[in-house]
Amino acid sequence: MKRENGRQKILWRMLALALVFGLVLAGCNGEEDPGYSTYHKTINVAMINATYPVLSFALSIFEINEDPTFVAIERKNTFDYTKLPENVYLLPGATKSGNTNFFDIDKPAYINFVTGQYLADKETKFNLYLCDRLMGLILYGMVANGIPETNYTVTMYLDGAVYQPANRYSADSDPQSLYDKDCADVRTAFEKAAVGDTSWTDLFYHPDSRFELDLYYPLAVLNRLDNIVWNIHNIEAFKDAMPEVLRDEVQAFIDTGKIQEKTIVQQVNAVKDSGKMTELEYMLKLRWGEAESESVVAQFDKDNAKKTLLVLGTYTNLEQTTTQSQAGAVLIPDLLEQVKNRYEAEYNLFYKGHPQTPTDSPKLNSLNTMGFTDLPTTIPAETMMLFYDNVYVGGYPGSTFVSSAAGQTVFSFGPKSVLEAVAGIEMENFADTEYIYYDSSSWHIRKE
Repeated sequence: MKRENGRQKILWRMLALALVFGLVLAGCNGEEDPGYSTYHKTINVAMINATYPVLSFALSIFEINEDPTFVAIERKNTFDYTKLPENVYLLPGATKSGNTNFFDIDKPAYINFVTGQYLADKETKFNLYLCDRLMGLILYGMVANGIPETNYTVTMYLDGAVYQPANRYSADSDPQSLYDKDCADVRTAFEKAAVGDTSWTDLFYHPDSRFELDLYYPLAVLNRLDNIVWNIHNIEAFKDAMPEVLRDEVQAFIDTGKIQEKTIVQQVNAVKDSGKMTELEYMLKLRWGEAESESVVAQFDKDNAKKTLLVLGTYTNLEQTTTQSQAGAVLIPDLLEQVKNRYEAEYNLFYKGHPQTPTDSPKLNSLNTMGFTDLPTTIPAETMMLFYDNVYVGGYPGSTFVSSAAGQTVFSFGPKSVLEAVAGIEMENFADTEYIYYDSSSWHIRKE
């Protein structure tokens, strides 16, 4: 009987390894590593979208890559997958999308990968790194396939501003009851998934989501799991945004370490101290060769003693509509003309659009005509702000400004109230910031 069990175990391992190996051959576009065909005791799996989650994970990658680390970044052009650090690989199944800016995060391929590893050795440990909007991948990959909670941990990253998950409760007339319902729904989903009942997806299915599942109840997931940490960039701002009736619950998560503050500034400094900056530059496409000229920072050196000013855009469709209210009824060319007239004498001007809307030819021609150098939209602005000296920013207010040092934000589109509305902003860092907007009759460029 023992001999038969031993044979069965060997057969299971052979089947699992064949599954993983077949997946590799089928779907990784030639960028996979031969190591995919083996199983590992501990595996890091990162499936991440948005900006803060991707950048925060990238900055922590050197802390975790002692174990094999498999990544799929939704905005696929953010990473140079030929320059991944040692022991870091493209996740099998992260196939090229028809949209050249995205990977299709293939749930069946992801499921086959993790279950193949688990079947090969049921002591395998998984460390999942997920955006807090993709918590459904815990149920798809772990719970529904019988992988015990003792075999995985979850690190989730806040997607965007801290007020977004808080708004679900602060906007409701009975936030406690809504939170209780969310917790009950998440518990039900885990229970159903564990017994193969696929109707759990009905609770969270969103057909308009690229991932079909948009389980955006991070607090309820924290309530359900013990093996989880939620990284956000400003704990106090998040607590302030939550309704008072739920602040004790939030504080309990903080006290137990389930909610942790992790700022981009802290992480950048840690990478600098580790001596891994050059590797990170290659991975994030800030550098593409050993020569000084083969880097983004080389574009900033214009031999004219001017400082660098990055103008941060927004979605192209919002830049092209007069309903973009935060800066008045004006289009991006009008705003850039004001920036050029005001700051060109002191700064070399660069433009970086939103990561999801690369600069098209008409826009590029317009930028060139006005004297702006266009930068790849996929490069996180925070890296240029924090990696290099004499780099200043301005533009549409957003979560990027949270990482701005005192005096680093030269201007903001819209009146001061628009910038103040960005949760997590430390307004004392913006004492010298000027505000550019149009109020239906005239332009304003001033401090407020």
